[in-house]
Amino acid sequence: MQIDEVALQIATGLRTNPSSDLPIEFTIFALASGCSSALFVGDEDFVELTCISKLFGRAGSTAESTGMSTDAISAGAGASAGETAAPSYRDGISDTDILKQQDEIKAEVGAQALVGELESPESLIPEYEDNPVFLPKLRDLAARFSGIRRNRGDGNCFYRSFLISLGERFVDAHVVAADKRGDAAASPLQAKYEQLLEYVRDSKDKLLAFGYPDITLSDFHEALLEYLGGLAAAGATKETHVYAPFRDQMTGFYIITMLRCLCSLELLSNEEAYLPYILGLAPHCATVKMFCDHDVEAVHCDADQIQIMAIANGWRCRLQIAYLDATPGDKVQLLTFPQDQPAEGAAASSDFPLLATVLYRPGHYDVTYPKA
Repeated sequence: MQIDEVALQIATGLRTNPSSDLPIEFTIFALASGCSSALFVGDEDFVELTCISKLFGRAGSTAESTGMSTDAISAGAGASAGETAAPSYRDGISDTDILKQQDEIKAEVGAQALVGELESPESLIPEYEDNPVFLPKLRDLAARFSGIRRNRGDGNCFYRSFLISLGERFVDAHVVAADKRGDAAASPLQAKYEQLLEYVRDSKDKLLAFGYPDITLSDFHEALLEYLGGLAAAGATKETHVYAPFRDQMTGFYIITMLRCLCSLELLSNEEAYLPYILGLAPHCATVKMFCDHDVEAVHCDADQIQIMAIANGWRCRLQIAYLDATPGDKVQLLTFPQDQPAEGAAASSDFPLLATVLYRPGHYDVTYPKA
C-alpha cells in the first residue's frame, strides 16, 4: 500500500468514526508537516500516531534531513520488528502490560482539569512532604508568590501556562483594539499587544514559505488571532476570555498548535543562532528542522529551554520561570528569558515587557503569581 493511501485511510477513518470528536485538521496537519509524533485527543478517545515523519515524510522531514532514504527507514523498521530481540529491560513485561500502563497514564492525565482554580502555593506541600530538598523551597515559594493555577500535564502545560499568564496581563491592562484606541498614546502593554497581533497576523505567510500546509495552518492561525483579539473585547474577563478557551479541549489545542508553529518559525528563521543549542541540548536532532519535527510540533512533547528561548525571542517579551527543582539551596530560582534581558527594575526594556510568569516543577509547568 502506498504512503498516500495509508494517510488517506487514517484521515478518512478519523473523519467518519462517529465515536470520535477528533478534527480532521489535526490529522492532515501532522501528515503534511511531517511531525515525528502526534497525540490526538478527543473528548472520549485517545488516538496516538507515532513516528509520522517516517511514514509520511515531506520535504525537510526526518528522512531527508538525516540523508536517509525512506527505503532505508522502512528496512530499519522491518529489522527492528522482525529480527531485533527485545531489550533486557523488557524482560517479564508484555505488550499488554505496556498498553495497560499507557491507559492508566492517559486516564490519570485526563482526570486533571485543563485549567484549574487559583490555589495557594502551600497546596503543593502534600505532594513533596517526604522530600527534604523541596520543602524549604516550597516555603520560599509561598513567601514570594501569592498563588498558582494548575493546568493539565498533557505535554502542553508550558504553552498553555504561557498563553494564560500573557492573557491575564493583557486583560488586567484593559487593552483595546488598535482602531478603538484613537489618538491616545499607547501604554507599554497596549503597544506590545498591538505589536503581537501584527506579528501573529504576518506569521502565516512566513510559515507557508517554509512549507506548512495552508489547509490546516489557517485554522490554527485563526484560533490564536481570535484568542488574542478576545482579550481586547469590551467587557473581557479572565474567566470568559482567558480560561474558557483552554477549558475547551479542541479550542485550546488549536491555539497551542499555532504557538508551537510560531516557536518553529523563530527557530527556522534563525537556524545559525539556535543550532549550537540544539546540538548541545538535543543531540538526537542533527538539524533545526529535525528539532522542530521531534521536539516542537509533536503535540505531546512539552517545552524545554530551547523552545522557551525561541518563544521569548519571537514574541519579543520577557517571561519568568520559578524553578522548583533538586538543585542545592533552599530558595526557588527565578530565571528570566531571554537571558540577556534584565529581570526587572529601571534597566528592564519596554521592548521586552514581562508577559508571563510560570512555575516549573519536575516535568510540569503551572501559572504562578508573584506577590506585588
